[in-house]
Amino acid sequence: FTAVVGAPGEMCRRLRMQRAAWQLCYTDASVTAIALGAGLASSQAFAKAFRKQFAMTPGALRQQPSLLQLSKNGHAAAREAGYAESRSHERRQPMKTEQMAPRTLAYIRVTGPYGTGYEPVCDQLYQWSAEQGLVEGEWIFIYHDNPEITAPQQCRTDICVTVPAGTKGSGNVEIQQLAGGRYGQSRFTVTDPAQYPALWQQHIGEVAA
Repeated sequence: FTAVVGAPGEMCRRLRMQRAAWQLCYTDASVTAIALGAGLASSQAFAKAFRKQFAMTPGALRQQPSLLQLSKNGHAAAREAGYAESRSHERRQPMKTEQMAPRTLAYIRVTGPYGTGYEPVCDQLYQWSAEQGLVEGEWIFIYHDNPEITAPQQCRTDICVTVPAGTKGSGNVEIQQLAGGRYGQSRFTVTDPAQYPALWQQHIGEVAA
């Protein structure tokens, strides 16, 4: 685990701070509430941990969310990749809210910039599903991180295919449950990895709206 994503405690701390940064940018939750949600007992402790991660105070980020692009935590790379640019002015595909039934997913996780390294993993998962007689399953990509907040090399994608309940994973294929419920969905056809930044901006713009 440490070799792939770092020490478990450090990863938990980083994910909590990234979630807090998202809340500061996109919600009206108080700094104290965000601090408690991040597992810190006071806003002072939260400010110290946040400053260590992003080289700015929580209050400064709330007042000027664009400062996140200039933080020391690898986000210059995000700007170069195009994820931290201003919102796309292209016509957005409307986000729909849909009721989704629970699903059992077989998946392989990819860590790195969105759109990178997907083909060999898709080939692996397709081969595995063919061996299991499950090639008719629905393919779902789950993007866990906001690339405007998380450094590109730490973004996580689960490449999944739906399988019957009770299916067992093997090798590097694991099993997870996707809870049923109402989900906001944006659907895009991606034909080139270079399209990911602009499409992400359209998607996150709909979420923020």
